[in-house]
Amino acid sequence: MILNFKTKALTLLSLILLSAIQSQAVIKSIKMDNGRHIAYEANLTQNNKATFVFLPGVYRGWTANDEFIKILKKENINFVAIHYSLQPESILKITKNESAYIASHSYTAIDLAQEVEFTLKKLKITQPIIVSLSYSSLVSSVLSQTQKYNPIVETAPMIRFDESNPSGGQVTEFWESFFNLNPFTGPIITQWYLKQTYQQYWTDTVNEMLKTNPKDPKNKIRDLMIQSYTAMSMTAHGFDFTQQNFANGIQRLFILGHNEDPTRYQLQQAAITQYEKASGFHKSTAVIPNAGHIISADAPEDYVRILKTLIKK
Repeated sequence: MILNFKTKALTLLSLILLSAIQSQAVIKSIKMDNGRHIAYEANLTQNNKATFVFLPGVYRGWTANDEFIKILKKENINFVAIHYSLQPESILKITKNESAYIASHSYTAIDLAQEVEFTLKKLKITQPIIVSLSYSSLVSSVLSQTQKYNPIVETAPMIRFDESNPSGGQVTEFWESFFNLNPFTGPIITQWYLKQTYQQYWTDTVNEMLKTNPKDPKNKIRDLMIQSYTAMSMTAHGFDFTQQNFANGIQRLFILGHNEDPTRYQLQQAAITQYEKASGFHKSTAVIPNAGHIISADAPEDYVRILKTLIKK
């Protein structure tokens, strides 16, 4: 996942960490047998009703502080908003005596999909509607292939791992190709190079972010966040949303923002065209005016209105 280093991202991450710390007293979590903590926000008051399962973006999942979540609760709509084990709200659930799972494991998209399915089983959610946000199209793509979840909502989906920085992606691909000219050492060097690249980005980002946040004397939060965000980038590296089986009978609803980044929007439209051709499902897109990439934050009322059409059918 090739990223740009931007002041806006630093501000966002600072708010994310501060929000995560403030929400620890109220946000719930479950723990997998392998030690992974999964934080979540939920409203599960309607028995035998469909439940929206909101997958997070790359930075975090949704919490009670988000206007979008407040609307869902006010309208008493069933939902669970998941934070992957690699994200701040979940990391902060790791106790002092625990060793983080990330310390001894290399994550894949399948790992993140397993966290979603574990949460559904643990919370006894029997009628889930998977809703991805940006980065999580990586995970919805895995869940789609199980053919257990239908329909799936793709919100401002990530189509390519390098869509936010295409030129950076080209540089990375050049070096990957160069290293892999040697079939023996190439894969090892490539993985080292990618990890170093992503780790440097997230080290700079997290260090800048923590300047204005609560002290972390032993650097536990800092080190885990760098490790975890690096792992999320490594997990997404090479991802292409269009390289999946769209003819598997799973119906998708794509929700896009009218003010989306032009490069992303073009990729999204091309992917949707490919999906509709392969699946036979048409008119699968809703475009929300006055919304950019983070649609649920930019236009929460419109976003909820569209989602509600799925549970009225």
